[in-house]
Amino acid sequence: MNGKRQAAFTLIEMLVVLALSAILASIVAFSLTGSYRTATAEDVAGRIANYDRLAREYSRRFGRPVRLVFDLGRDTVTRAPGETSEISRDNIGGVLHLPSAFRLDRVATGGGTATSGQASINCSPDGQTPSYAVRLTDVRGTHHWMLMAGLTGKTLQVRDEQEIQDIFRTIGGADAAPSIASNDAR
Repeated sequence: MNGKRQAAFTLIEMLVVLALSAILASIVAFSLTGSYRTATAEDVAGRIANYDRLAREYSRRFGRPVRLVFDLGRDTVTRAPGETSEISRDNIGGVLHLPSAFRLDRVATGGGTATSGQASINCSPDGQTPSYAVRLTDVRGTHHWMLMAGLTGKTLQVRDEQEIQDIFRTIGGADAAPSIASNDAR
């Protein structure tokens, strides 16, 4: 032996490093999962906003009313002819199916809130609707509210139902009349 001691890690030092690495990996994975869920909720809200925008453009372009029909039991949104007497085979956009991780559980206007069945939002030939809000709920039970401005079609993310009610109370004159046609039959 020549008296030199070799530098090496002890077993305890190796275990501490592994434990710290595992903790850091868990934190990173949890952080990325939260960001992914948020992006998904924003994506679904964006799809609904785009569907609304296309209904408004269709109405303006063809000078015909359109109805956005939110089916709260099937988690779908459909663009239908504005007049219920019109033939429903008029294809004006098909059906938007929400991803399975999200439920469409409320549609609200200044005139009321639908929590089951179908809720129809009428779009005039000028491409205007009453202001309305939609609540999406993800698999974890987190609620995501989005508000559609009736005149402009601008979409806002809103914190909670109280804020929705405050907004409808503020704009009361334009949206005071009941404007949701709710159908509980499926």
